[in-house]
Amino acid sequence: MAHYRAGDSRREQFRRYLEKGGVLDMLTKVLVALYEEPEKPNNAMDFLKQHLGTAGPETADVETLRLEVIELRQKYELLLEENKDLKAKGIQKVQRTEKEKTRDIRRFNMYPDNTQVNFTSTISSLSFQTLSPG
Repeated sequence: MAHYRAGDSRREQFRRYLEKGGVLDMLTKVLVALYEEPEKPNNAMDFLKQHLGTAGPETADVETLRLEVIELRQKYELLLEENKDLKAKGIQKVQRTEKEKTRDIRRFNMYPDNTQVNFTSTISSLSFQTLSPG
């Protein structure tokens, strides 16, 4: 008899543990929902999983999302490369523009009275040619 009472004690402790954690209430609610379901599902276990929140998304949904993630990662990598290329081209263009400005400044110098002076150099002499503004 003493052995029987020890088992009852363990069962009672486990029951209190489940009750304290809210497990018994949750199971009762889900089982009542299954009982009150007008059209019983073909698979009661799936019904319980869905209502207990343990069922994950459908396999097809997971596969679709996985493929979408792969596709978006590929697009992301392509956009990173394109961005890097555009930045490099932008830097080259800015550098080229600065060189052109420097060259133009050396070639044509604008004075405050809007007279353009064309500087041309030859080996023997330096000649100045005054151009009319225009």
